[in-house]
Parts: sequence; C-alpha cells; structure tokens
Amino acid sequence: AEALIEEAKARADEMKFYVAASKAFQAIILCQYAKYYVELISHGEEALADVVEEVRYLLDMARNVVNSSTVITINALELLLAAKIRLREAEEIYDEAIRAYRKGDYAGSMYRLAFSKWRAVTAIEWFKVAVRFGAGAMVNLTSLKTLIENYLYEALTVSSYAYTVLSQAGAMSEALQLAEEAMEFVDKAKESFFKGDLLLSLAESIEALSRASVAMNLLNINPQALRLHIELLSRLSLISIHECLNANILPFMALCYQEYALEIRDPAVSMIFYRSSAIYAKILLSLLGVHARPAEIVEKPSVSPSRKPSSEGSSHVREGSEGYLSEVEELINELLRLFNLFTKYLYMYREVVLTCIIIVLLVVVTVLVLAAPRRTNR
Repeated sequence: AEALIEEAKARADEMKFYVAASKAFQAIILCQYAKYYVELISHGEEALADVVEEVRYLLDMARNVVNSSTVITINALELLLAAKIRLREAEEIYDEAIRAYRKGDYAGSMYRLAFSKWRAVTAIEWFKVAVRFGAGAMVNLTSLKTLIENYLYEALTVSSYAYTVLSQAGAMSEALQLAEEAMEFVDKAKESFFKGDLLLSLAESIEALSRASVAMNLLNINPQALRLHIELLSRLSLISIHECLNANILPFMALCYQEYALEIRDPAVSMIFYRSSAIYAKILLSLLGVHARPAEIVEKPSVSPSRKPSSEGSSHVREGSEGYLSEVEELINELLRLFNLFTKYLYMYREVVLTCIIIVLLVVVTVLVLAAPRRTNR
C-alpha cells in the first residue's frame, strides 16, 4: 500500500491525475482490507457480519445517489456512465464477497468487501463530479435512446462475431477470454436495457465493444503490427477527443482513459482503454451531431502523441502501415455497421419477414405443382 501511495504521489506531480487516483484506489483497498482482517482476528466472525452490514448500507446509499439523476446534459453524460458502471461493479463484487463468506473463505470475503466499499464510494464521487461540472446543453432523450439501442445492437453483433471466430479458430486464451467477457457484458447490457436502466446499458455496451474489438486485434498478430495498432487506436482516440474540444465539450472520461492507456504496459488492457476513450468521445460527438474529421484538425491535441522514430525510412513505412490499418479498420467498421443495421431491422420486422418467407414458399410450391407434368388416362 505504501508503494502504491508513493506511485500515486509521483503521478500526481506529473499531472496524471486519473492514474494517480487509480493508484490511490488500489492502496486504500489494501489498507481497508488490512483493517477488516485485524478486526476479524480480534473479534471473530461477528466482525465480518458487521462489515457485511456496513458495505450493504453503503451500496444502498450509492444506488440512491447514482440513480437519482433525472436531468442529463452532454457534459454530464460520460460521468454518469462512469458512476453507473462502477456501481454495477461494486454490487457484483459484494455478491462475490457474500458467496465467499458462505463458503468460509473469510479472508477472501474481507478483501472483496473492502473493494466493493470503495468502488461504491468512487461511484458516488463520479456522480458528484457530474453534478458539479455537468451544466450545459441538455441531451435529446429520443436521440439518446436511439443511440443506446444502436450501441447495444452493435455490441451484440461484434461480440458474437468475435466469440464465434475466436472459439472456432482456437485462439490464444487471452483473446478468447476477452471475447467471453464481451459476451458477458452484452448479456448485462441487455438485462439493464429491458429493466429500463438505459445509461447502465450503454456503459456495459461500451465495455463489450472495447473487449470484443481488442480480442479480434489479438488474433494472429505479430508484435510489430500490435505496436502499430496500439498507436493507431491512440491516434483515433486523440482525434475524437480533439473534435470534442473543438465543439466546446470536455470529454472527461475519454481524456482519463487516454491517460490511463498511456500508462498501462499490458498491450491488451492498453488497447481496451484507448478503444473506450474513443467510444466515449464519439458518443458525445454523435449527440452533438458532429462527426470526426481528421483532415480538418489544424492544431495538435493537448496530449502528446507517441514519439516518432528517428529514421526517415522507418517513418515512411510506419505511415504507410498506419494508413493501411486505418483503411482496414474503417472498412471493417462499415461492414459491421451495415450488418448491425441488417440484424436490427430483421429483428424489428421479423414477423413481416417471416410472413413474406411463407408467402414466397407457398408461391414456389404452387408453381411447382402447376408446372408438374400431368398424367392422362389412355
């Protein structure tokens, strides 16, 4: 915990505040776990029961706070999504803690309860940030609902495709695990949508999309191509962020995730955060009716891009590779979008489609019967 606190201080001095907050969050969980564990040793199982009640009370309070928002602005949307997804995580970890408690795994239960408690606290804090800095243009609720539906369908399509391809291809465990996680988030997003918690559904759809796309990126890719793809995702994220800034919108979570992705050394996790960053920014642009236009950027983004190679020749190779990867990604995204629209409308008008199929089959059968040679008695 002390090492994490020192890291948090160092990142704060570097003005990497989201990374610093993440380190501090990890440290406080360990400190809370140590406190709970001492109480468990000192007072036995009774102390654990008290902790369970404490965390349950905090979760109830977090639900009341996070779900109290009735007004959604463009500036507050990202922050509300952050609060929603963190509250959902706190609830899930709490359920895991209860299962561990019932199995007699008291140490494991204590750690999960510590995590759940402080994850609930962060959900409340993100909501407070949304309230404080969320003033601005209101979100058109009709447009927002349509956007949420589209993201849910896209998450379902992309995640299903990724899981099918990776499971049949015998992909490496990391890629397949991400695809499985994406499918789990899709199930959660559908559940939240049908329960009427549309913001949580959107947040979960974003999680699914990020994991599914990264899972596909990890399929049969060499280290050099992986580095290029990470740089491409970073650039796409920066472009979307810059477009938001040009539209006088601060993409708070997009900036936070961009910062965190730069810090992470794990390529898969880094790509997930870059992808999430871009999606969060694009959602704001969609609600504003703005589309990212890289060619119109005249100023460099405030976040420094990756260092360029010193060799001019390798620079040309990289630019060519990036251009190719960009074109491929745009083509894939367009194909997925078209397939998504097809499945969406097929689902919406499934009864009409089924009726048409039956009519066509009846017509075909009738024609075949009429065209069949007739036997005559001689």
